[in-house]
Amino acid sequence: RMPEVSEDEGGLMGVTVYDPTLGAEIEIRSDLVALSTALVPDRDEKWEKALAVPRSSDGFFLEAHVQLNPVDSYVDGIYICGMAHFPKPLDESIAQAKAAASKAAILLSKGYKKAEPIVSSSDEDICTGCGICEHFCPYSAIKMAKREKKKKAEIISAACKGCGVCATYCPFKAISMGRFTDEQIIAQIEAFGACETGS
Repeated sequence: RMPEVSEDEGGLMGVTVYDPTLGAEIEIRSDLVALSTALVPDRDEKWEKALAVPRSSDGFFLEAHVQLNPVDSYVDGIYICGMAHFPKPLDESIAQAKAAASKAAILLSKGYKKAEPIVSSSDEDICTGCGICEHFCPYSAIKMAKREKKKKAEIISAACKGCGVCATYCPFKAISMGRFTDEQIIAQIEAFGACETGS
């Protein structure tokens, strides 16, 4: 609920706000009300496409998890802090910047990035280069690379989380999941059925 500012006949200002703790609207009386300038995030599409980090409905970058990973983005190696995240006080921005720098230092000190145990793979002989997989990948782990005269899906193993969204959307079944091919899944189902019946 949006706060409302009003002025009585005597010139005294009043701000009506909803208090979620009390579960009711309260009115604060004051001699002066100073309104802060609204902050609008930069909508530079160049950065949005390059980073591939999702934004909130307000246009600020989204963190991976509010409580568990407050400075991590959905893309490994990209950390969010300060006004890129949302408007916040200076001390909170500094604390977030220190956390983001620490996370980046840990990643850089290793010198390498471990790939997930299960990642997607693309069969270039089947791939038609339609780009559906690239569009739906939530981690921007697929890029359309030029191969001879056609474009083909190229999986970036370091960014892939093995979620399987690309394999689900591929209309030509050119993408498969490591250890989760159709044959392996059918074998698992059959083995589970054999265990259930006791044979």
